[in-house]
Amino acid sequence: MGLAPLIVDEIFGALKRLNRDEGLSILVAEQNSAVALKYADRAIVLENGKSVLEGSAADLRQRDDIKTYYLGGAPLPPQHFPKEAAA
Repeated sequence: MGLAPLIVDEIFGALKRLNRDEGLSILVAEQNSAVALKYADRAIVLENGKSVLEGSAADLRQRDDIKTYYLGGAPLPPQHFPKEAAA
């Protein structure tokens, strides 16, 4: 059982304010991709513990494959991300 959505938004909002107002760098490992990409500046996509894609959260939110597989869609096919996409 997870936290209520309003509490999650409050926590992420507080982290975003700390980042903006205090200049703190914050690393968050979050399974809820929609929430993570809503508040993050940058994101790294991990598959089986390996970085397979990274970039600005805004760019990742716009990608059709990220929308499909991480923001409410289908299971990820094997070897989905090309090697050159990983940085």
